[in-house]
Amino acid sequence: MLPNLVATEDLVHANTIFGITLALATVGGITLGGLIAEKVGVLTTVLANVVMCLVSAGFLWNIRMVPTRLLRPNIPGPETAGLNYDRS
Repeated sequence: MLPNLVATEDLVHANTIFGITLALATVGGITLGGLIAEKVGVLTTVLANVVMCLVSAGFLWNIRMVPTRLLRPNIPGPETAGLNYDRS
C-alpha cells in the first residue's frame, strides 16, 4: 500500500518512518496496554481497544488511491521476477 501513497522518490523515507512507527507501536503498545489494564481493568481496556480499532478502520476506509500495478499490468515487478524462469 505504501508505494501507492507516496511518490517514488519519497518511498525510502516513508518506509523508514513506517518501520520506526511500527517498532515503537509494538513495544509501546504492549507496555501501555499492560499499564492501562492494571489501572482501569481488563474489560475496559479491551473495549477501548475495540473502539480504537473501529476508528482506525474508519480512517483506513477513507483512504483513496489508485493501485499502481493496475495502471501498468504488463510491467513485471520484483514479485514476479522468478516466474519468468519457471515459464521457460
